[in-house]
Amino acid sequence: MSNLDWTTAITSPQPNEIRLRGYRIDELMGRVTFGQAVYLALKGELPSPQVGRLMDAMLVSSIDHGATPPSALASRTAASTGATLSASIAAGVLSINRYHGGAIEGCMRLLREAIDRLDGGHHPAEVASAMVAELRSQKRRAPGF
Repeated sequence: MSNLDWTTAITSPQPNEIRLRGYRIDELMGRVTFGQAVYLALKGELPSPQVGRLMDAMLVSSIDHGATPPSALASRTAASTGATLSASIAAGVLSINRYHGGAIEGCMRLLREAIDRLDGGHHPAEVASAMVAELRSQKRRAPGF
């Protein structure tokens, strides 16, 4: 194999055919939603109907947050100075952090901890109450709030 050959388990393009995790793209089109296809690309398997709906909901929720979020303002400010489109987009992307746009990472950790506790046999209401109490006692906010 030359050092220019790339391999991946995600896609396998062939003449007149592209496969995503073993599924032909042309056969997925019209059969799965974009959210389901994203899940397939990330996890290597098609999601359950519930997870597919969740993926679609997350994608819809991320479409637009208006004109005033910091990342939008950074992009608009850069563009108004005559910066190129790619530089303006980069300005917005570079402003994403744990306080803006990156809260989902902390939320993921919190949800993972909740799932671990649920797997331990605890009731969902007990887990939620305990986790909120812990955040309050540490004077921390839940991610995204």
